Amino acid sequence: MPTCLDIKNTYLAIATDVGVIKIFDIKGREPRVICNGGKFVDQKSGQNLGMIKSIKVNADGSRVSIISNKVHHQGNRSEEHTSELQSRQYLV
Repeated sequence: MPTCLDIKNTYLAIATDVGVIKIFDIKGREPRVICNGGKFVDQKSGQNLGMIKSIKVNADGSRVSIISNKVHHQGNRSEEHTSELQSRQYLV
């Protein structure tokens, strides 16, 4: 289910609750997929990089910015970290 979206010029970026990211070009009559179903995971380990809180797309649809929260469990305590990544290279 979509949790975040952003529109800039003719580009739409969508992030879902399971970390799937899609980018569309919406200038024509039918939206055209630019990035189909990238997952917000570490490329080497495959581990989830966190719950996406915000997604932004740049004016030409070539980059996205993602803000996420990742919870690290240490004993009975949880720590929450915020990270920001900019680039499609992080989408698997």
